[in-house]
Amino acid sequence: MSRADCVCEGACERCDTMPSDSPQVEIAPLVVEDLAARVQRGWKTYGRPLTTHDNRDGLWDAYEEALDLVLYLRKELEERHGK
Repeated sequence: MSRADCVCEGACERCDTMPSDSPQVEIAPLVVEDLAARVQRGWKTYGRPLTTHDNRDGLWDAYEEALDLVLYLRKELEERHGK
């Protein structure tokens, strides 16, 4: 990938550091593995799977998780690029 191919329109350093001979890895199977591991972690932590009607506000929980995600993403951007 070159800067010309990147959606950042040349605003990042990542494009120049990506090796062009990197093997391509299919992402969906990795996500499936992560999800299965997350379900097992839930069982170990809570002793049951996530279910409906559990007296929690799933939308609010997801929103808070999304906020955490944004914080982690911004942290990585700052550490990697100082931007």
